[in-house]
Amino acid sequence: MSMKTIFESVIREGTYNLADIISKAHEEYVANRLTAEEREEVISMAQANAKPENGYEEVNARIDKAFKDIQELRSGMEKALQEIAAIKKAVEGVGGDVEQPEEPIEEEWPEWYAWDGVTLNPWQKDSKCTHNGARYISRVDNNIWEPGATGVYDYIWEKQVE
Repeated sequence: MSMKTIFESVIREGTYNLADIISKAHEEYVANRLTAEEREEVISMAQANAKPENGYEEVNARIDKAFKDIQELRSGMEKALQEIAAIKKAVEGVGGDVEQPEEPIEEEWPEWYAWDGVTLNPWQKDSKCTHNGARYISRVDNNIWEPGATGVYDYIWEKQVE
């Protein structure tokens, strides 16, 4: 029996937790027991057939809270931008000069973070990160593995020699 068939059987049974089955599909893909296409099919099927009583409701609540938090942050940011514009206008009104700040430079090798399954995005292919003092490049999409951890090979995270 293939791994995909096992997943399909569990999904048809309907007693799975969505986050667990997605995590397991990623594990089986990394272990070469599912192809990338099979993994995506399993995840799509699991998402389409998930039942709230099996954990999906909690994920939805977390997503709703995240959206509310984002709306609050946007509202706060808009207010701050209005205040900044008023301050700039006042400074310029008395003959002062307000320079525009430089755009922030995105860090090329950001610190690695663990994917939490909801709010953070998994690392994508060719993403760069720093972890435990070493630099790594992700060699797969939707990478949730810790760089340099036991069993995480160079075909998942490639350690860079400086």
